[in-house]
Amino acid sequence: AMFMYGQTGSGKTHTMSSIEEMGSEQLFAELRQRDPEFARTQVSVAFFEIAGKKCFDLLGHKRREIQLKDSDDGYVHLQGAEEPGVYSAEELRDLVALGKSRRATQATDINASSSRSHAVLRITIHHQGEPEEGFGRAIEGEEGTPLGGVVLSAI
Repeated sequence: AMFMYGQTGSGKTHTMSSIEEMGSEQLFAELRQRDPEFARTQVSVAFFEIAGKKCFDLLGHKRREIQLKDSDDGYVHLQGAEEPGVYSAEELRDLVALGKSRRATQATDINASSSRSHAVLRITIHHQGEPEEGFGRAIEGEEGTPLGGVVLSAI
C-alpha cells in the first residue's frame, strides 16, 4: 500500500502519476513473463473514492455510492462497484484516468481543482493452478482464489 499526503500543491499528484505508470508497466511485464498468454491469470481493478463516511465507485457507468464489507476470509468486498478485468498496463492507466476524471473536486485558495476526498485503486490478481515461486500462494489450494489486492495508489 502507498499513501500520499502533504500540503496542497506540494506535488503529490505528479509523483503518484509517475509511480502509477512505472508500477503498471512493471506489474504487467512480470505477469506476462510468468503467463505470456494470460491463460491462468486474471487481473481486475476497482477504483473508489472515500468522501466523509461514504464511498463512491469511480469506474461504473455513473458515479454511485458503494458499500465496503469485510468477509470471513479477510477480503474486503466492494458491494455495487464495477471491477473490470484488465490485460495491459495501457488498459490499467486508461481506467485510472477515467476514475480520476470522476473524482469530486472543489477549489481551494491554492488549487482550483483540489480533491476533497481520498481515492483507492485496488488491483486484484487471480492465478489458477499451482502457486509459483515469487507469485504468491494459493489459499487452501483453491483454484482461482484471489492472491490478494494490491493498493497501487491511494491519492
